[in-house]
Amino acid sequence: MHPLKKFVVAISSLFFAFAPANLPAVLPPSVYESMQKDAPESLEIEVLRIQRTPSSEEGKEDITLTAAVVKVLRSASGLTPGDSIQIRYRHILPAAMMPGAPQIPVPDDGAKTIAFLKKKDASPFYEPAAEAMSFNKF
Repeated sequence: MHPLKKFVVAISSLFFAFAPANLPAVLPPSVYESMQKDAPESLEIEVLRIQRTPSSEEGKEDITLTAAVVKVLRSASGLTPGDSIQIRYRHILPAAMMPGAPQIPVPDDGAKTIAFLKKKDASPFYEPAAEAMSFNKF
């Protein structure tokens, strides 16, 4: 085997040996569409407040959105227009981003968006149900 080829094989092997096993994968659009269709909550919301706090995980932050429900397209939890909800999730800071699937965006303060959500256990909070496509501008 040529020495250069041996070198490339060795470097490639090292890369895969030390690469994180849980790198996010890019999903086809049909998977995101299915997640949106299956989301228990499909709502038009207006973001009233965004709270960002450092996460216990390095390179991430915890997001809490307070939003007003403008229109209900579907709601398994019985939401109605005018209700106020809180949406919580973890967000990767730009400096810590790695190649792979896009992350869940943080809508702008005052933004109106379609949100695909699910109720978070028995808590009063909601969480994104369609990964990176959980918030769609219209």
